Amino acid sequence: MTESDLITLITNNNEVISNQFQFWISASFAVVVVSFTAGTKLKLVARLFIIFLYLTAAVMFYLRYLDALDESAYYVSLLSQMDSEFAPNRLGLVSTLRKIIMFAGTIGGVVLTLIPSLYASIDNPGSTAN
Repeated sequence: MTESDLITLITNNNEVISNQFQFWISASFAVVVVSFTAGTKLKLVARLFIIFLYLTAAVMFYLRYLDALDESAYYVSLLSQMDSEFAPNRLGLVSTLRKIIMFAGTIGGVVLTLIPSLYASIDNPGSTAN
C-alpha cells in the first residue's frame, strides 16, 4: 500500500467516525425531544423501552467508533513505518473529547428522558403517568 492509499483510508475512516457521531447525536436529541414533547402522556414503561433502545444504539455507536479508532491507529502505524511526514497528531485529544461527549451525552439523554415522568409523579403522587 502506498502512502497516498493510507492517507485516503485515514480520510475515509475519519468520515465514518464523523457520520457515526452525527447519528449518535441525532438519536440523542430525538430521544430528549420526544420525551419532553410527549410530556406525561408517555407512560413510564414506554420511557423505559425508549431508554433501552437508546442505550443499545448508543453502545453500538460507541463500539463502532472504537473499531474505527483502531483502524485509524493501524493506518497511522503503517504510515510511520514508511517514515511518512503525514502524522495526525491530535488524534488522541479528539478521541478523548469525543468519548467524554458520548458518555456524558448518553447519560444526559437517559436522565432527561426520565425527568417528565419523575416530575409527574412528584407533582401528582397518585397520577397514572407511571
